[in-house]
Amino acid sequence: MTSSVESEPTGVDLDIKDLQLEGGTGVTSFKVKGCLRYTGIGLLDTQEFTVTMTLDPNQPGESRTVFRKNELSEIQTSVTLNHGADYACIEETAYIQTHIADKLTPIGISMMFSPNNKQIGSSLRPIIDQNAELPSSQVYFLNSCENNVCIPDLSIIAVSQLDTVTIGDKEGLAINITVENKGEKAFKSVLKSDLPSGFGLINVRQSKITDIFIDCGFDDNKLECDIGNPLPAKRKISMVLYLSVDDLNGDDDMLSLILTVESQNTENQTTRNDNNAQIDVKVKVAATIELKGISVPEQVTFSEDPPKDESKIIREEDIGPLLVHTYEVLNHGPSRVGVTEVEIQWPMKTTSGEYLFYLTEVTTNMGHICSVAGGVDPENLTASIPILNVHEEVSNRLTRDVALEVAEPIVSPSVIPLSECSEGSSCVNITCRTNTIIGTGSLVISLNSRLWLNTILKNNIKESFATSSAFARVLSMPYAIAPDVVRQSSQQITTDINPVIPTTDSGTVEIWIIILAIIGGLLLLLLIAAILYKVGFFKRKTIPNENETDGEAGDGGDDSDDGCKNGAF
Repeated sequence: MTSSVESEPTGVDLDIKDLQLEGGTGVTSFKVKGCLRYTGIGLLDTQEFTVTMTLDPNQPGESRTVFRKNELSEIQTSVTLNHGADYACIEETAYIQTHIADKLTPIGISMMFSPNNKQIGSSLRPIIDQNAELPSSQVYFLNSCENNVCIPDLSIIAVSQLDTVTIGDKEGLAINITVENKGEKAFKSVLKSDLPSGFGLINVRQSKITDIFIDCGFDDNKLECDIGNPLPAKRKISMVLYLSVDDLNGDDDMLSLILTVESQNTENQTTRNDNNAQIDVKVKVAATIELKGISVPEQVTFSEDPPKDESKIIREEDIGPLLVHTYEVLNHGPSRVGVTEVEIQWPMKTTSGEYLFYLTEVTTNMGHICSVAGGVDPENLTASIPILNVHEEVSNRLTRDVALEVAEPIVSPSVIPLSECSEGSSCVNITCRTNTIIGTGSLVISLNSRLWLNTILKNNIKESFATSSAFARVLSMPYAIAPDVVRQSSQQITTDINPVIPTTDSGTVEIWIIILAIIGGLLLLLLIAAILYKVGFFKRKTIPNENETDGEAGDGGDDSDDGCKNGAF
């Protein structure tokens, strides 16, 4: 067997789209021609062969080229050859797919063939010479460079917009980058960097719109951006690379980033000294915690009813109205803080030792992280069904854009508080500890309680207030860098205690008062009517008609004539 495979043309220009696919897409095409000749000793006069032609047989991944007939990179057909006859050829059209990555490596073409092994009569099956070299060929990319070999000359300039970054800063790190190709076409040109641990890719933005699309990928601290395939000769592109700094470990206060540009076609060693750019940035840690608080409701009111029998207080509802104090430890960041502890002094009892704000539950948005000295619900009362409107109000106020604020007490300065936690004896100590609070995150602690109404009623208290207090402090930071941190904050929440103001009952009006009022009104109306009649208000003034007016005017004319006559000589 003798065989050959070749292409027409042997070189293709990707800028020439000589084949139009269904849908109107233009592509670059070429012909693949494979030829076979059947010779040998003791063989049949005719033999059928299976022929397989393959494009890019050694190219890993998705093929750059396909045959038009089946849209695959491999095509198989059968051909019948006559013994000793001239070459029989097979010709197929292939095309290069759009948006291929490798535009430099030639497209390989291979051909394999095997005889149909069906034996006819006593004839021997044909055997292919295993030492014979299989036919192959290549299609080259024409790139307008000398000898079809392009030598690029890439360079990079990178400047950070910041000298210092703060861990957790949402603005991150922005780097101005300019890449220039001072040589010939740079195929599959890329910008690469092995970033220090903790950096992440936010995005990349070109400084101006060009025909070159920049696409960046990031995985396992490795950054790689496609910046042109090819990046044309004598071309410059500018971009801004945005990196996140949320996850920097904070072990070093100075980090170096090395950015490199390279291409698939190698440039001269003498021009590679400007293919790298190094950026050094300082790293710092900054965080500020602030303690806020609210009371819901801000004022507890009660009815001045007789006190209950203490033995009949078996449920939480029997104690009195619900009251919730909520503290929020807000980390203004941007860096996270480490172990943070909050100590709360809760006015469980009055200064005389009677229950005041009876603590029923302590909850947080970070799970069970609080301990209460003496425990919650010391009387083991039956738990109540949560009053949703109170907890919804707390939630709504926590989700507002504005920070929590404590309302100023509205009682007069002369009112004596029922419990003063500074004394220590009347308050319960609550300690909450969390391992971390992220930047702009918060720890929310809600203290659910009931006003022990019997204490108020038994002591005939008319107006008072009680205050809880909290102190938050950061015990450690999760960074080796010396931090700039506001570590402490304190806050108090005051709830006013006042009786319900009774509404005045106006009662019903007696019927005789209603009748007397009606009669008086009628008499007054008659009196006003009589006065108006006396002054002639109801007399009707007659308006003379038109004829009467003319007659009076004629009589006046006669009198005038008589007067003239009487006065004549």
